[in-house]
Amino acid sequence: PQIHTSSFLVEIFFQTASGQTDAGLVQKINEAGWVLGVNQAGGVTLAATSGGDTRWLASAAVINDGQWHHVIAEADRKAGRFALYVDGKRDAAGPGLGPDASLANEADLCVGGAPNGHYLKGAIDFLRIARGTSVASTEGNARPAASASRADAVRRMRRQSTWRGRSTRSFSSVI
Repeated sequence: PQIHTSSFLVEIFFQTASGQTDAGLVQKINEAGWVLGVNQAGGVTLAATSGGDTRWLASAAVINDGQWHHVIAEADRKAGRFALYVDGKRDAAGPGLGPDASLANEADLCVGGAPNGHYLKGAIDFLRIARGTSVASTEGNARPAASASRADAVRRMRRQSTWRGRSTRSFSSVI
């Protein structure tokens, strides 16, 4: 979806090859836009840029261990805040872009890499991109935790997720 000035969230259930760094999970960016990827420290980073202003937030949790992880990256544009939830726990929060910065662009939506490489060595089981923020975050509730079983985690994630926003688009894919 095209993100102009609305809040948005990206929810993804994935695994990387053990030790992988510098990989794109999902992005829609050129001069403006957003990226969710595996960073050099083995965590996950949400970044957004518009009009020369760039904000990013990195997780404390390491997710490049070959295990399945559930991540929700949330951009509350009205509050100007980013938040990252990893495996059911709030992992990081910090300043994001405000509601006046448009992230709209003509770039393709890229999943599992970027046009310049940075390919994910692993799998993506579930991806959701939504305009708006989750009801749970506005009420301060915890996210659904990932379990040892990938299927159990996905079922729980789908059952417990309640979203507020104008539009959601989701798909499942293994890369």
